[in-house]
Amino acid sequence: MKPINRLYLSGDETHLVDANLMLELSSCGRGFITAETTTDYTGKLVRLDVGYTNLMLRWFTGYVERSQPAQNGYQRLFVRELVGVFERQWPCSFQHPTLRQIAAWLQEHSKLTFTLPDAPYMDKPVPHYTHNGTGYQLLGSLGQIFAIEDYVWHQLPDGTVYIGSWAHSMFAEKPVEIPNEFSKSQSAGNSMTIPMIQSLRPGFVVNQHRLNKVNLVNESMTITWLPKGQTENKTPAQRQIDAAYPELSAGLHLPKFARIEAHTESTASGDISDRFRPRYAVDVQLLGDDGKDAAVPVYKAVPLPLPMAGGESGMFQYPPIGTIVEIAFEGGRPDKPFIRQTLSHGNTLPDIKPGEQLQQQRAEVSQRVTQEGSWIRQTDQTINESSMHREVKADTETRNVVARDSTVQATDKTTVLGTSTLQAGAVQHMAAGDYCVAANSNYLACVGNDANVEVGQKLIEKVGLLKQSISGGKQEIIAPVVWVGSEQLNVMALMLETLDVVKELAELTAAHTHQNTDGPKNASAIRNTVSNSDGLKQKYSPVIGENVSDFGSTVETNPVSEEDNTDESNVTVPERALFSHKFTLKHQGNVCQDIAYGVETDEGLIEGICQTSGMTKQFDTQEEGNLEVKYLFQTKIGI
Repeated sequence: MKPINRLYLSGDETHLVDANLMLELSSCGRGFITAETTTDYTGKLVRLDVGYTNLMLRWFTGYVERSQPAQNGYQRLFVRELVGVFERQWPCSFQHPTLRQIAAWLQEHSKLTFTLPDAPYMDKPVPHYTHNGTGYQLLGSLGQIFAIEDYVWHQLPDGTVYIGSWAHSMFAEKPVEIPNEFSKSQSAGNSMTIPMIQSLRPGFVVNQHRLNKVNLVNESMTITWLPKGQTENKTPAQRQIDAAYPELSAGLHLPKFARIEAHTESTASGDISDRFRPRYAVDVQLLGDDGKDAAVPVYKAVPLPLPMAGGESGMFQYPPIGTIVEIAFEGGRPDKPFIRQTLSHGNTLPDIKPGEQLQQQRAEVSQRVTQEGSWIRQTDQTINESSMHREVKADTETRNVVARDSTVQATDKTTVLGTSTLQAGAVQHMAAGDYCVAANSNYLACVGNDANVEVGQKLIEKVGLLKQSISGGKQEIIAPVVWVGSEQLNVMALMLETLDVVKELAELTAAHTHQNTDGPKNASAIRNTVSNSDGLKQKYSPVIGENVSDFGSTVETNPVSEEDNTDESNVTVPERALFSHKFTLKHQGNVCQDIAYGVETDEGLIEGICQTSGMTKQFDTQEEGNLEVKYLFQTKIGI
């Protein structure tokens, strides 16, 4: 039976002289046609029907890409299937697309009709899909992107385009058996030439082999299939490239994903990291394109990335087990893997906004830079900071702590230019040495209940103008000796002097007489009051400090009795004295005049000297302003 071929160019039936057309699975069909015509049909639609008298089928639908005259009255045409429009660049970018959505986008922009199977993978979204290559590459990558098993794409005879799994295509349930006696020739164990069969196309299963190429040459047809166990049919050029660059066929030039299985080892200070033993490394399991474990063993001790690397320096962190990382191979060598970065795949994410920066171990432990530039540090454990010197500058500072314990091993100095306010439930100040409080203006102390001041030795108050002590109830002054008055005059001594006056009056009254009368008849009783006065004086004189002479200001530690001898020795002051002060004191049982003066020593100190008693005391020059007072009151009163 003689085959029949019918050629239609732009709807015009044209005599077909010669045809050599190749259809290929997951590729664009193309070929050459010689037609008896003088018309240039470049860019026009071309259709070819083949068959026999009992059955004619559409076998090729495409367009004329190029046309040139062959012989007189003939044109040689180079034709492609309609999917040839995908030869150009088809850039696209999608987020969360489904295969159905991408097919609709391709149909809208190519004006071709896409045939889609009714399968779950058609409506399963993927994270994102971006492409910047040709349309052929786009169609070929969809199977990997959407994890479609045994993915194919091809143009159907009516010009529509099928994308999906081969199991869901029109060829899956239509196996064909061709007896060997129909074979005209064979080659390479995967090709056979047979008479034309109008229904054969790439994708059919012939003699248990899936066809990937069908070449129509006039009345004959050469079919080609992939040998069993071979995933792809490489061209001679591809085999030469694989031999020269094995890393290309192994995919070592491309980044790969892996999952951390274990931490290789911990590091200690001073450990050396080298190729033989990187130490700061993890064990990883490579993952396939589908995210499942690849058919390779676990890679041991793969080095981790280290930003800001240096000798015992850098930013270190062992990623948790199960973390997805990106693996690369140095120089494309399989024996030199290293980790480029860690990814967030499969991990829960923290709360973060665009413009923020976050370093977080877990929700309770983090360091964040907010959108406006504020720093927020938090932890439910401990923050330890240590430095040789620390400076903190801020316009305002607010602290809220439950308890605080501060230890200053040297000097603690605080300078407040404004107002310093301390509010507390209770305040306790304890000083092992001196405790000083000074105010340039007013000093106010307000106590709601009691105020107790306990001084181990001396309490000295110096008031420039006025001192008022107001008590709503009772005021007590209790001391072995009481002095109230000026530096020279003790008002309390008035009571003793009054007793002397009373004594003298009693004696005068008892001895009082007139010219015509005798003394008082009760003179003896009056004289008896003298003893009462002496008794009162003896009782109160120890408590009352007696007034002294005009030699200078002094406080006498031991009262001077009338029986004491007074040394009237003349005292002098050397010319090198820085200051001097006259006073009286009781020394070795005698009331004497003395003078205190200060001289500067060779060591830069001030030495205070008491001339008569010979007692001395040294003071630092920084205390020069109070030197005289310190010497007189600390040395003389303190003896």
